[in-house]
Parts: sequence; structure tokens; C-alpha cells
Amino acid sequence: MFWRLTGSDEESRPVCATWLLSVSHRLLSGMAEAADRIQAAIRSGEQIAVYGDFDTDGVTASALMYQALRALGARVTVIIPHRTRDGYGLNKTVPQKLLDAGVSLLITVDCGIANAREVADLISVGIDVIVTDHHTPPAELPGCILINPKLPGDPYPFKGLVGCAVAFKLSAALGAPLRGRDLLDLVGLARVADMGELVGENRVLVKVGLRALRESSRPGIVELCKAAGIDQQKLTATDIGFGLGPRLNAAGRIEHAELAYRLLLTQDHAEARQIARVLNDINRERQELTKLQTAQALREAEAAGKTRRSVIVLVGAYNPGIVGLIAGNLARQYHRPAIVLHLKGDGTAAGSARSIPEVNIVDLLREASPLLIRYGGYSAAAGMQLKVEHIPALEAQLNAAAGAAHEATLSIDAELRLSDITWALYDELQLLEPYGHGNPSPVFVAHDVRFMMVRPMGKTMSISAVW
Repeated sequence: MFWRLTGSDEESRPVCATWLLSVSHRLLSGMAEAADRIQAAIRSGEQIAVYGDFDTDGVTASALMYQALRALGARVTVIIPHRTRDGYGLNKTVPQKLLDAGVSLLITVDCGIANAREVADLISVGIDVIVTDHHTPPAELPGCILINPKLPGDPYPFKGLVGCAVAFKLSAALGAPLRGRDLLDLVGLARVADMGELVGENRVLVKVGLRALRESSRPGIVELCKAAGIDQQKLTATDIGFGLGPRLNAAGRIEHAELAYRLLLTQDHAEARQIARVLNDINRERQELTKLQTAQALREAEAAGKTRRSVIVLVGAYNPGIVGLIAGNLARQYHRPAIVLHLKGDGTAAGSARSIPEVNIVDLLREASPLLIRYGGYSAAAGMQLKVEHIPALEAQLNAAAGAAHEATLSIDAELRLSDITWALYDELQLLEPYGHGNPSPVFVAHDVRFMMVRPMGKTMSISAVW
């Protein structure tokens, strides 16, 4: 079966889904070398460690890599950092932890491309490193085996893969004795939850991933769907984006992402049910905290006149687990990039940025990189750390680089009459699924409509209108 893939930077071309899922990994630079090193480690019984991230992409990639390596008979352990204590990516405590555990090979998933210094420290103590990532590479790259479609000169034709998809391709290169759908449910979760553009190869991965999720017998998926009130057999990309993804992400935002990782790997339905309930409770706590601190951020931004600037930069006692959500709310409210930083207590601040389609936030941060201790991400979202004393200079430089603020616009796909809205039209629109970032739901406009009645129904409004 064929899907037509379209990307903003490449011509449309028909691509076989089977090829994408089974042999496309051969096009990624570093893949053959990585597979050889891992297979040698398995043959000699080396202790392998997988180092992930605390969001849904990182957790699913960690679970996928563990599942694939174990199926190959590897000795493997997984490390998922704590958002507040450890921060994003590798840190200076990792080498000693790995040495104490007897690890001789480290594989990163969904992180590592911005950790040149930390990778050098690991190599200096005799630990080999393979970095698999999808974030925009910085100027200084780690001196190890690298797998990232965004690397300069990498021949892979599609650059929008998420971290879990890169890990999936590594599992294919290793020849993990698993059926594709045993791992594609994780790829489908990651692809939608990480807000990647649903274009090109991503549409294939989401399409087959949704099918795998609907058919999945993985206890964590089954019980999480139940806890979220989602019909698993009718699961949609919207259900992942607003139901499953937020619950998995909530673990790393409020508690520890290991909860989500355990949920995805457990074979016990009772354990999965209990973890799913806990994640439900954590997600409700996350929702309330986000609501309160977003309101606080809106007040502070308005009071300081920052909403009239091209880039909003706020710093304060915000919960580090939700700064990205707050920044996203600010970006949507004022249609401009927003950065929300929290004070770490060591003279530095760390936080997250969210942007708008017109502004690549990583490009802006790259220009300001001398002011930053570290940064990383992609066009729509990024993270960073810097000294508190450099925040005013960062704000000034970002606003100067961003130029004039952009006006929010509403793109209308087509004009129609209310009489055009039929079940046949609905069926045709379903063919364009899955919808999401990069492939939004169509927006239509109807003129000369007179409202006959407006009445509240629950949290939504029911509107009756006539042509």
C-alpha cells in the first residue's frame, strides 16, 4: 500500500509504507556503525544503558529501546532523568552512575545531541556512546556515533522524525525479533504527543501507529484508555493529543516520568490500572496548577508591558514542570514567542520557549547562544539554561532579532453554505485524517448566517443557525 508524502521542503513522492518501516533506516548516517557496536555488546554480554527524556517522546523511546534490546538478549538498564533534579539531557553525575552499574555502552534516545561536553566525559572514563536524537543540532556536536536526521549532510529525506521514531529505526537496523505493531503503538503515541508536523513520513507513522494502538493488548495502553474515558478501538490523533499524551507527560511534569515508563512496559493489568489512576490524578493536579500559574503569568506580562514586545520573557517562581505549558498559553494568547524561566537557586534560571509558525525559536536562541549555558529544541519549542544576570541581555537580544511582532491570522480553507454540510462532506473530510500540527482540521466560513438560538450545554455552547 502506498501513501503520498508531502513536506514543506521536498517534492511530493509516493513511498511504500513497508519500505519506510523496514529498510528506510539504512539511509540514516551512523546507523550501520551503531548497529554493529550494539550487536557486539550483546554478543559479549556488556551492560548497556538507555538514557531517555521525561516527556512522552522520551519515555516511549526508552520503552521501545528497552523492549527491542531485551528481545535481542541484551543486558540493559534504562535511566530517565528527573525534570527538576537532573534537568534535560545528560548531566555531570551520569558517568559515575554508569561506572558504578558496570555500563560500557550508553544509548541516548530523544536527547544527547546538545551534550558534547558530557559525552566527552563519558568517553574519557571508557564508556562508548551512541546518541539518537531528533532535535536541531548545535554547532558543537558530540564526538561519538550520532543518529539524527537533522545532522548536516544526513541523506535521510524526511527531517521531521520524533525521538521514538529514530529509536524505532535503530531497532529495525538491529533486527529485533518483534512484529512491527509491537513497537508502532509507542511510535504513534510519541508522534502525536510531541506535536510534530503531521506531514510526510509522519503521516504514515501516525496512520499505522493509530492502527497499532487500537489493536494493542499492551496493558498500559488498555488501562490508560479506560482511565481517560477513550474508546480504544476508535482511538484518534485527537484522543492522543488531549487524552493519553497529557496523562503520560504529567508524570514527568509533577512527579517522575518513571511512572509513565512503568505503565508502558508492565504486563500486569492490575498494576497498569493502578498507575493509570495515579496518572489521572497527577494530570488533574497539573491542569489546576497550569491554570493558576498561567493566570499569574498573564498578569505579570500585562503589568510589565511585555505583551507589546516581539518576544515575551518572564522569570519567576514557576513550577519547572509546567513552564512549557505556560509559555505555550502565552504564545497562543498574544501570538508571539514566549519564554518562561524558573529560578534554580544556584544563580541560574532554566525554562522553556514556545513559538509561532512565523518564528523559528531555535534560530533566535542560536544567535543568543553566548548568553546561554545550554539550549536545544526545534522551531516551535525549546529549552534553555542561563545565568540570572544574563536574562535582561537575552530578552533584549531576542526582541531585536525577532523584529516586529506578527499579527494573528485565521486561515480559511473554503467558503460554504450551511446546506453544503452533509454526511458525504463529513466522510470526505475523514479521508484527510489524521489532523494535527502541520495538518490542521479544515476551517470553513459561511456568510450571511443569522443565529436563531444560543444555549449553554455543559462546558460548550450549542448554536442553532439558519442560512
